[in-house]
Amino acid sequence: MVNRAAVQADSLLDADTGIAAENLTVWREECLFWQRRDLARALASFTFVADVTTLTEDCRFAGDSRTLVARYDGLPFPAIAFCSRDRASSREETSRHIADLTRRLVAPNETFACLVAENDKPCLEAAYQVLDIYPEWQMLFRGDALNLDPGKAVPLDPSHLAEMRALARVEDLKAFERDPLGRGPWYGIWHPTRSRPHRQLIAQGGTRLVLDQAAEIGNIVTASAYRRQGYGSQVIAALLRDLTLEGLSVFLQVLKENTAAIAFYEHLGFEKHRQMIIARCAV
Repeated sequence: MVNRAAVQADSLLDADTGIAAENLTVWREECLFWQRRDLARALASFTFVADVTTLTEDCRFAGDSRTLVARYDGLPFPAIAFCSRDRASSREETSRHIADLTRRLVAPNETFACLVAENDKPCLEAAYQVLDIYPEWQMLFRGDALNLDPGKAVPLDPSHLAEMRALARVEDLKAFERDPLGRGPWYGIWHPTRSRPHRQLIAQGGTRLVLDQAAEIGNIVTASAYRRQGYGSQVIAALLRDLTLEGLSVFLQVLKENTAAIAFYEHLGFEKHRQMIIARCAV
């Protein structure tokens, strides 16, 4: 298996001006250690870990040897992730430091998303002005991907980007990546229609990010006229087969209030793994 986390950031460390290259290297090595030796720790902070390793090309950083804040610009909105290993300072001092570093990465009055584990909520609320907050479950696949049927799901490639973006826009996918195919496998289902001479993309889903031993899937969507026909299950089955064959653990994020989606994922073999929150914030 290719160690994506180890190969994608090397050429970019010296280009960032928000943190000394040697400090960013130390953070990166620590995140790689978490992935290899403590996957639970890595998944609890997976957005930060991904920013420092596999998503570096779409990130900017501000920090030092004890605290690092990352801004990811691969989504339609800015996303901030942070981590501090400062054990000498109080929570108030650490939160102020996180806020000061974040101000170097966001414009005045700019809002951003921040996804953290539930136990990091106090730090989030101390560092930022939290405008909206949405509890989520992180769900981990525990089943056997070979028992799932990929049905009509087929790989999508750059020639399909227009249809992919159109489906995402119609179904109001708010976190659809600017480069959706750049992280890993992506699958879709096509269907002919009487009103259109060409086939129509009616379902899709893909890889949000890949870490050293785990992958997040998401943007699973079926056109409203074709729901409850098993197409979403087929897309997920195809993704799971690809990713688990690479030896990766597969997880996803789902809002706690979306009980129907939670039941759907549990039926496919996912289990609730960790409580997390996504927040819209300002600083």
